Amino acid sequence: MYSDYRSFLADFEKHSRAQSPHWSYGTWAQKLGLKSKSQLIMTIQGSRKLSPRLSERLVQYFKFNPDEASYFKRLVSIEAKEKTTIHQVQVTKEGLKHKELGTEVDAELAQNAWLAFVVKETAASMEIDATAEKISEKICTKPEAKQVEILLHSLVKSGYLQETIDANKNKTYTPAAQTPPVHWNIESMQKLHADGLRVCEEQGKKLSSEERIFQTSFIRIRKERLAEARILLRAFQKEFLRDLEEEDGNEIVQLNLHLFPVTNGLKS
Repeated sequence: MYSDYRSFLADFEKHSRAQSPHWSYGTWAQKLGLKSKSQLIMTIQGSRKLSPRLSERLVQYFKFNPDEASYFKRLVSIEAKEKTTIHQVQVTKEGLKHKELGTEVDAELAQNAWLAFVVKETAASMEIDATAEKISEKICTKPEAKQVEILLHSLVKSGYLQETIDANKNKTYTPAAQTPPVHWNIESMQKLHADGLRVCEEQGKKLSSEERIFQTSFIRIRKERLAEARILLRAFQKEFLRDLEEEDGNEIVQLNLHLFPVTNGLKS
C-alpha cells in the first residue's frame, strides 16, 4: 500500500509508458481534461501541490471504489497539512533570508522584485513562444520588453525558472522543482511590498468591484496577541494558496495581507 500519492502516480506513469510506446503525459493530461501536461509533471516531481479539482479527476480516472478514493484523498490531505508553498524565512540583522545557505539575490531581481515574480508566473503560464514582448502585454503595468527579457535571464540564472528552446527557437519556461536558496535582503522585500501597494492602488481605480476586493477593519486587540494574529493570517494565506492555486489557472492575482498597529498604545 502506498503512503505517498506522488509515488503511486509516478509508478503509474512508468507502467503506462512501458505498456505502450504511444503513451505520454500529454495523452494522460487530455484524458484528465487538463490544458497542459506540465501540471501532472510538476505534481509528480513535487514542485506543485495536487489541487482538489485534479484530485477528484484522478479518483474518477482510476475508478477508485469508495474506500480507495477515501484513502487517496487522505494521502493528499496529509501532505497539504505538512507542506506549504510559503517558504520559511528568518529575520536577522543582515535582513530577510532563506534558512538554507545560498547566494545573494541577483541585483536585477532585488531592484524589481514585484515585477520579477509576476514575470515568473506569467512566463510559466504560457504554453508556447513565451517571448518578452508577449509576457509584457499580459502584465497590467505594461513593462518594457527589454526589462522583462533581463528579468527572465536573471530568473533562469538564479534558478527560479527553467528555460526550454525548441527546434524553432521558441522559448518556454517552467518553475524550478525547488525554490533556490537565495538571500533576499530587507531593502528588496520592502521595495517589493511598496511596488505591490502602488499597483494595488492603480488596479483599484481600474477594476470593477466584481474583479477585486478591498477590505479594511480596525479592531482593538491586546498587544500580546499580535503574534497570535500573525499566525492566524499566515494559516489563512496557506489555506488560500492550497485551495485556489492551480497550474492551469488563467489569471494571476495579487493577495495582500497587512496587520499593524495604528496607535502608540492605549491607556487603560
